[in-house]
Amino acid sequence: MRSWIAVILVGGLCAAHPAWGHTQAHEHGHSRLQLVADPGSVAIEWRIPMGDVVGFEGSPPDAAAAARLAGELERLGEAMKSVRFEGAGSCQTAASKAEVEGAGAHPDILVSAQWTCDAADALLALSFDPWALLPGHERITAEWLLPAGQGQARWTPPATRLSVAR
Repeated sequence: MRSWIAVILVGGLCAAHPAWGHTQAHEHGHSRLQLVADPGSVAIEWRIPMGDVVGFEGSPPDAAAAARLAGELERLGEAMKSVRFEGAGSCQTAASKAEVEGAGAHPDILVSAQWTCDAADALLALSFDPWALLPGHERITAEWLLPAGQGQARWTPPATRLSVAR
């Protein structure tokens, strides 16, 4: 229960912050990843400009584009199951999905996932390859909130490991 409270609280705070809210325009080639951990769970939200994922923004222009979007949403949601956590003990994916967020001409793809972990509060790093998912992507701005503190980093290719131990 505590973990969901932390996710909701941090999600609300981040959504209200200008850097994370939906009032700020996104920048192509740049996405934002937020991570929250408590003693029993880890949650990630990753916002990616829709155009970086499918090559168009807004409503799909035709049936082929709609099918491509659906396939990419499925692929990104499934890819989160490959994230590994150093120092967090044994972790199991509890939920993972990707969806279009925002309306109008510049929506984002929101990829969210939750894991249950034996020792999430001891998290040191996460590992996965976002660059294989988004060829040509330039950087990810990552922010995290852990029981031991908070931090932020700029994650760039070809790194596949993000240290959250500061």
